Amino acid sequence: MALKDDLLKLKQEINSVGMNVALKDLSNDFVDKIESEKDQDNQFCAIYSELKPLIQKALENFEDYESIIEIKNKYYEAFIYSKLKSLLQIKKINESKTEKKPDFSVTFRGREYFVELKSLNMLDGKLKHRTIMENSFNGKIELENQISSGKRVASNIVLIQPYHVPGKEYDPSSPRMVIHFLIDKICQNIKKDQFSQGETILLVDLSGQLPLLNSPENSIYKTYKDYELKNEISGELWHVALGKIGDNLHRPIKFEGQSSEDGRLIKNGVLVEFPFIKGIIFHINNSLYSIVELKEKNSDLVDLLEYASEKCNVVVCKSS
Repeated sequence: MALKDDLLKLKQEINSVGMNVALKDLSNDFVDKIESEKDQDNQFCAIYSELKPLIQKALENFEDYESIIEIKNKYYEAFIYSKLKSLLQIKKINESKTEKKPDFSVTFRGREYFVELKSLNMLDGKLKHRTIMENSFNGKIELENQISSGKRVASNIVLIQPYHVPGKEYDPSSPRMVIHFLIDKICQNIKKDQFSQGETILLVDLSGQLPLLNSPENSIYKTYKDYELKNEISGELWHVALGKIGDNLHRPIKFEGQSSEDGRLIKNGVLVEFPFIKGIIFHINNSLYSIVELKEKNSDLVDLLEYASEKCNVVVCKSS
């Protein structure tokens, strides 16, 4: 059976008993591309050989969250590789048992740069995955009960809280909460050796599991404006990259005159905390969004990020 058929079967069988947000945006057409090009592309070949048993394992146990998340991670590794390959000369760097290395090298204007890919997933993953599955299954039962009782229109809501951790503050309208959680998730996975080969960019794959409060096009700026309510809102991605401890944060408001204060940042952004990271790219909804500081002699790096992200999706800040 073709790989895309295996994935389609997995999605259908999971959907029959609940819902899995990790797999919902995976394209069967791109999985078909991986399989059809695996004999010509070593990276696609390697990812195909990993995806096949992972999908089979998940088919045997729908609650095998680790396998399902790894399917998602491998898929987007291939997708991001393919996207970069369409723009740049790119090479996968083989892992070493004795030394941490970045994932890819890319060549731009005759210079070599490196890319370290980090995939982020929902907090408290395995438990949350099971909760979403159970809640969506109960929702299906509730819909069926409403229909069988004679209702012409049935409705049900499944609540998903991707940033919620039991016992911790949760406010779904707070940019501060999103910023702090994303900084935590990214920083937990930073290893300096992975950035020691040369000028290295961090590429963070969000892939829909950790959504932003507003569009990424707005969130890459330090602040953006709600023109209807005349409210300045803090951009989550900008502060994840360049925020500093003590920065004032502002949230959306529901009516004019309401306070937009959202507290202060208690963590440094990734590029501030780890100056050896030369720039950051966020992969969201199949697009790339970049943030970089303009420093002496890094104009080629800035041009690389502008080229990879499209100029409308990159923010360049002057070095402080």
